[in-house]
Amino acid sequence: MRLRNHAVASALVAALCLAGCEQPPIEADLVTEPIAGPLGPAAERPTPDPNTVIWALSEAPVTLDPARAAIDMGGLQVAAQVYDRLFTLQRERPFQLGAGVAEDWDVDTSGKTYTFTIRDGLRFHDGTPLDAPAVKWNFERWMDPNHPGHIGDFRAWRSMFGGASEAEDDSGRTPNLVQRVEALDAQTVRITLNAPFAPFLNHLAMVPFGIASPKAVEEQGERYGSDGSNLPVGSGPFSVVEWDPENGEVMLAAFEAYHSGPPASPSLRFVTVPDVAERIGAVTDGLAHAADLAPSDTISLTLELAPTIRMIPRPARSNAWLMLDHERPPLGQPDVRRAFSLAIDRALLARGHFGAAALPSDQLLVPGMTGFEQELPTRSQDIEAAKQLLTDAGVADGFVLNISVPTTPRPYLPDPVGTGRAVAEMLRAIGIQADVQTDTLRRFLTRRATGRTTAWIIGWELQSPDPDNAWYYHFGPSRVGSEGRYDNRLLFDLLLEAQRTLGSDSRANSYREAARTVREDDPRIFLAAARSIAIVSERLGGFSPGAMGFDDLSTISIALTPGESPTTAPDSATVPTETGTDAAAGTEAAPVEGSESSDVRTAAPLGTETIAAP
Repeated sequence: MRLRNHAVASALVAALCLAGCEQPPIEADLVTEPIAGPLGPAAERPTPDPNTVIWALSEAPVTLDPARAAIDMGGLQVAAQVYDRLFTLQRERPFQLGAGVAEDWDVDTSGKTYTFTIRDGLRFHDGTPLDAPAVKWNFERWMDPNHPGHIGDFRAWRSMFGGASEAEDDSGRTPNLVQRVEALDAQTVRITLNAPFAPFLNHLAMVPFGIASPKAVEEQGERYGSDGSNLPVGSGPFSVVEWDPENGEVMLAAFEAYHSGPPASPSLRFVTVPDVAERIGAVTDGLAHAADLAPSDTISLTLELAPTIRMIPRPARSNAWLMLDHERPPLGQPDVRRAFSLAIDRALLARGHFGAAALPSDQLLVPGMTGFEQELPTRSQDIEAAKQLLTDAGVADGFVLNISVPTTPRPYLPDPVGTGRAVAEMLRAIGIQADVQTDTLRRFLTRRATGRTTAWIIGWELQSPDPDNAWYYHFGPSRVGSEGRYDNRLLFDLLLEAQRTLGSDSRANSYREAARTVREDDPRIFLAAARSIAIVSERLGGFSPGAMGFDDLSTISIALTPGESPTTAPDSATVPTETGTDAAAGTEAAPVEGSESSDVRTAAPLGTETIAAP
């Protein structure tokens, strides 16, 4: 497919940037002429059901075992439909917990013992019971390297909850957070932690902690969820019926016995279309119903959409910043760092270098998260005030500053070199002799870790909806050496207390205080928050973007055009896939009134308000 430049493209990008953090679909000026059709001839294969929803991925799944898919974005999007977790995230409040396999829970006064009530009558797709013993088995598989099902790299568990050792680390918390898991009866699980850890429940809502059928894992062994002959087995709204790893295609069927009722669509098909132009064109031409766009996709291309396509930004979950080594004079002076902050035009950076839906950012957390401090406005560029601060710091004539950036785009930094050059130009406006040094990602990270850089641009994309995933990782005591040598013991204590304190209100207050503390010191210069985008056919109803980059697609379905029969199969069409082999799509992308599905299920909120995690 090809994209054509058009005068409305800049208006579209501007409209997206001005949308801020709104969650409804963004309305923008849209062209009336569709984008050009598919590239070249390809084999055709009809979709079995004309009501099958087709979703175009940018990356082919590598594994459908979510426990081993920490950075497999295609695999995790599929796994989000196949597996249930103990908890999920609410659709209306995407950073808030909702009930999943666990319909109720309690925690003792020590904050270390959690008791979960598992929904009665749950079954995996293979018919085996999803009960307390099955939950216990999954936890032991994740946490114990000696468990027969623990084969491969269980990176998500290790990064969130630690390894198998019971020795304490520098933070006073044991590397293996979970001490033991017990099935008290068929429906009751008790988990005892080595120390209180308030983010525990939020971390468990992550897709890698989808609960797998013990029977399926034991039967498939190390090949579990790895290819078309070893399909994964969960208990989610869809089951996997076919997987073609070579072509990056996965076929899912509705699980009629799902605990919340069968999904709105009878089947869901994932296809892989790595080329962004072809991915946009597939949705535009009705060959797919939805697709993902990374922030870098919306920077490198001029977007032009047909009137039948909606663009829906996902909630922000990343941030990028300019890091400064406080031990390199004069960067240890707060006035110098504050001058840097006032030199930055964050709106310009977001619009030009972080993607069409990016947000200007001036604190660690993003809007919508527990602990985001609304009383700290994003500062506007003020060149004269910045120059005065440098004068007050005794460096009115400026100084030389080399800014290191990687050449490889990251989800939180989609245009690293362009961002570095833009920041350097803004600093030169206040007299800083700033220059940009580029390195490969590996060399960049090595130089950063060994203290051989004075200033560098980096960031973070949340892996968990809990604010601790950003705060403690980047501002905890173990990060002083690699995070600009910012050593603030009061902040460390505040963040450790937030880890141990149950109750969303108390934790939110702690993180807001942390945000105010960091604003006073300006240890790093926050820049912008990139956001990925879903493009969705107007015929697709019921879609709501997930907070963590993965969606609950159980509510989506294809709306009918006037006069169309539910059983009418469309003309055969093809979707370009990873290897160039095409597969048939389900419907044409025709406009329809009232396409939003009314059959939308919402996860029930957890009931224990006094200790609800954020």
